Amino acid sequence: MLDFGREWCQDFNISGSREWLVTNGIGGYASETVAGQLSRRYHGLLVAALNPPLGRTVLVSNFEETISFDGQTYHLYTRQIHSGDIQSRGFLNLERFHLEGTTPVWTYTFAETKI
Repeated sequence: MLDFGREWCQDFNISGSREWLVTNGIGGYASETVAGQLSRRYHGLLVAALNPPLGRTVLVSNFEETISFDGQTYHLYTRQIHSGDIQSRGFLNLERFHLEGTTPVWTYTFAETKI
């Protein structure tokens, strides 16, 4: 069973280098890193095989999720630019990443609230 706790999730060297992949059995998939960053050109949240078995097309590359809580805004996503700088650090609020069957699940903590 794949289950990463806070110590792995909040360390970008680990969560930014661990990847997940979910396939649909007909050539489509979703894939990115545990940290929520797209680190490869073939990462995406909806990649469809429009002309199977080849011809995969990225239809949805990513979402830039934020949450507003108690007057503050927090990023759930992580973006690293080409220079290596990290512009948004959603992984710092990532408490846990695990799989439920083959479905990736992220748990974020903000103050005393978990989502």
